[in-house]
Amino acid sequence: MNSIVFKVFLLFRSILLLASSSISVYALYLNYEVMHMDCLMQLKFWTNWSILFHILATTTQSVLGFVRLFVQNLNPKVTRFFDCIFVTALGLCSAVSIMFWGLFLQDPANLFESVEVANSIPPFAHHSAHTLPSTSLILDLFFTPSVLHPDMPLFLKFFFPALITFFYCIQTLSIGFIFHDPKSEYQILAVQWPYGFMNKLDLKGWIILIFGVFTLIFVVQCILHFIRKFIVGLFADKKEKKKKTQ
Repeated sequence: MNSIVFKVFLLFRSILLLASSSISVYALYLNYEVMHMDCLMQLKFWTNWSILFHILATTTQSVLGFVRLFVQNLNPKVTRFFDCIFVTALGLCSAVSIMFWGLFLQDPANLFESVEVANSIPPFAHHSAHTLPSTSLILDLFFTPSVLHPDMPLFLKFFFPALITFFYCIQTLSIGFIFHDPKSEYQILAVQWPYGFMNKLDLKGWIILIFGVFTLIFVVQCILHFIRKFIVGLFADKKEKKKKTQ
C-alpha cells in the first residue's frame, strides 16, 4: 500500500514540476514578445539565467520522478547530477526573486526604463519570471522524493549557483565596459546595462553590488540548507517511531 501511495505521490510531483517548467517557458516567450528582446538579448538578464536553470531543474526532476515509478535503484551518479542542477536552480531563482522584488517595490525604474514601461508588462509575466521559479523549487523541498537524495555540503550548494552568477557577471561587465556599442546591429551589444539602476553605479557601487549578490546567494543557500536538514530530520524521526511501534 505504501508503495502505491509513494508512486502516486511521485507522479503528482512530476506533473506539478512539468507544469511549473511550462510556465517558465512561457515566461521566456513573454520576454521575447512583450519586451521585444531577441534570444541573445535575453542573456543580458540574470532573471533569464535563473529561468533557464529552473526549466532544466524541474524537467530533469520530473523525468527522474517518472523513471522512479518503474526503477527503484537508480545510479547514484545520475541522481547526484540532477541534484546539482536542482541546487543551482534553487539558489539562483531564490536570489533573483529577492533581488527583483526588492528593487521593483522600491522603484520600478530601478529595473526598467520607466515606471510606465514596468506597468505595461502584465503582472502574470512578472510573477511567472520572478516568483514562480523560486516558489516552486522551495515548495519541492517539502516533497518526500526531494529529501531522499543524498544531501550536499553547504559549500557546494553555494558554489554551483555562484559559478553561474560569476559567468553572468563576467558577461555583463565585459559588454558594459568593453564591447558596448550603441550602433551595433546586435541588441545585446547595443544596450549597455540590462537594469536601470546600473546606470547610476560608480566603482564603489559595482563592488558593493557584486559582493552583495554573492552574499545573498550564500545566505539563501544557508537558510535552505538548514530547512532541508530540518525536513530530513522530521522524516527520520517518523521512521524511527514507526519501527518502534511495529
